Amino acid sequence: MLRKYATYLAVACACEAKDDICGVCESCRRVLNAITPDVIDIFPEDGKQSINVDQARNVRADAYIAPNELDVKIYILHNADKMNVQTQNALLKILEEPPRFVSFILLSANTAAFLPTVRSRCQLVQFVGGAEKNDDSSRLRKLALETVDALAGNRKSRMIDIQSVLPSDRSEFKEYITELMSAFRDIIAFKSGVKQFIFFDDSDSCREYAISFSENGSVSAYETLYSALKDNDANIYMLLSQTRLISDLWHAIHP
Repeated sequence: MLRKYATYLAVACACEAKDDICGVCESCRRVLNAITPDVIDIFPEDGKQSINVDQARNVRADAYIAPNELDVKIYILHNADKMNVQTQNALLKILEEPPRFVSFILLSANTAAFLPTVRSRCQLVQFVGGAEKNDDSSRLRKLALETVDALAGNRKSRMIDIQSVLPSDRSEFKEYITELMSAFRDIIAFKSGVKQFIFFDDSDSCREYAISFSENGSVSAYETLYSALKDNDANIYMLLSQTRLISDLWHAIHP
């Protein structure tokens, strides 16, 4: 699952378009079809749980070699949170000052395992996986879809109605936020040409929303939701969090 999301990020790094990610240029298609040597997966060696220090040093040396086909060179480091201190330190300098054509994607299930010096040089992108849906989850999923639909239809009054029925339970509100994050993640991926869905069932159900939202608006909405998730975990006053979320989502899509 994480590798799929890493592909989305690699597409964003490689796309030749000036503004929105196109998903159709030569670079995008090469990344999506895994046919470029410039997207490099670094896995732990056989039988090991983590990338070792020698692999990190090899990455550091190879990073200074120009890309073959793309304008960028992208390293995807798997199980990055399991790297020991020596390995993380071996990568630190290249993370601090990479060549202009290099990007690193560190796949991790636990960002707290990184050294503060490594973590401070990374931009966090959080992915929330799906799970079996119970009745409450189905209700929250439906409410999330109604929210996306109201935003797409420019129905501000409906957004106000939705705010009035948001769950008062903090864990349910968190699930509502994560459902919305999944929806906008699918929309962003669709706009990049990647048709693999977590929230939506298929291309047809995602397409109409992808058309309704700009790339910048979709990304801004996702960032708004991530901020709301952090507020919720920090026990910010619920009514304030919900009011801010609905308002910020509206202005993300309708600036």
